[in-house]
Amino acid sequence: MNEQFLAAAVVEQAVTDWKWAIAPTSPQKKDFIGAVCAKRTRLNELRRFLMGNNADLFSGGQAKAILAMLEKEYMASKGRLQIEAYERGEIG
Repeated sequence: MNEQFLAAAVVEQAVTDWKWAIAPTSPQKKDFIGAVCAKRTRLNELRRFLMGNNADLFSGGQAKAILAMLEKEYMASKGRLQIEAYERGEIG
């Protein structure tokens, strides 16, 4: 039973981290560019995790569905605009 709680907590933390990463960063933040870069990096790490076998084990085979839901949230987020501007070299 404890393993199930731990597995659920791992997936829950991934979702929490995702929501942090897609939240917009204030341009007045001291290290705005570094923060946007860190969020982009974290999203890529979370994508790799959620596409992997461990995430499927931790989520009862639902990792792909969770990732699809999170990708929809990403597409609707304001943080996406900052991340994509960073990727295009428009900031930084």
